[in-house]
Amino acid sequence: MQDIHSPSVSSDTSSQLITSHIAHASHVSADTHRASVVSLTNRRAALESELDALADILATHGATMDTPLVSRDGYPRADIDVAQVRFTRTRIIMLRNDLKTISSQIEEALFAFHAANSAVTATASKSSPPTTPPIAIPTVPFAVVDTVADNSPASLAGLLPGDRILSFADIHAGNHDRLAALARTVQKSENIELHILLLRHFDNTSARAEIHATLTPRRGWGGQGLLGCRVLPL
Repeated sequence: MQDIHSPSVSSDTSSQLITSHIAHASHVSADTHRASVVSLTNRRAALESELDALADILATHGATMDTPLVSRDGYPRADIDVAQVRFTRTRIIMLRNDLKTISSQIEEALFAFHAANSAVTATASKSSPPTTPPIAIPTVPFAVVDTVADNSPASLAGLLPGDRILSFADIHAGNHDRLAALARTVQKSENIELHILLLRHFDNTSARAEIHATLTPRRGWGGQGLLGCRVLPL
C-alpha cells in the first residue's frame, strides 16, 4: 500500500523544480535590472543633450560658468544679458547634480544586473539559451594615457602612463569619435564621478590586468585642464 505521507515527487525531480524556479526568478530579476540600465542611460543621454544646449546658450552670450557678471565697480555688466546667464548657469548646476545622481544609479543598476545574470548562469542548464541579452563589456582599448600630472584628478584616481582605456563613462572603442566624445563627456562632467575601465600592462612581464577607477574632473587642482593627464588615441 502506498504511504500517503510519503512525497509524491522524487527528491531529484523536486531539486530540479527548485533549481528551475530559482533560475526563472533570476532571469526575471536580470531582465528588470537590464531595463533599468537602459532607462537610466536614456535619461542620462537626455540630460547631456540639454547640457549641450545650455552650454551653447552661454556661448552665444559670450559667457561661461566662470565669467564675471559685474563690472569692477560692482555693477551688472551692460554687455551681457545677466539675467539669462544666471538662469542658464542655475539650470546647468541642477542638471549636473541630476547627472551625477543618474550616473551613480547606472553603476548600481549595472552591478545588480551582472549579479543577477551570474545567478542565472550558475543555476540554469547549460543546454538552455540565456533569456537575457548580455550587456557588452568593452574589451578593446581605444586610447592610452600618455602623461599624468602630480596631484591631478587623474593621479588621484590612480591612472598611470601607459594605461590603456577600455571605457570612459559610457565611451568605448565603438563610439569615441576620435576622442571627441571623451572630451565632451569630460566638459559636461565637472565635479561628477566617472567610472573608467583600464587595461594595465606590467613592466618586463606579459602580465596585464583590468583596473576599475573612479575619476572626478575638476578645476583648481593646480594645473591645466579638468583631468591633469594627456590621452592619445590608439
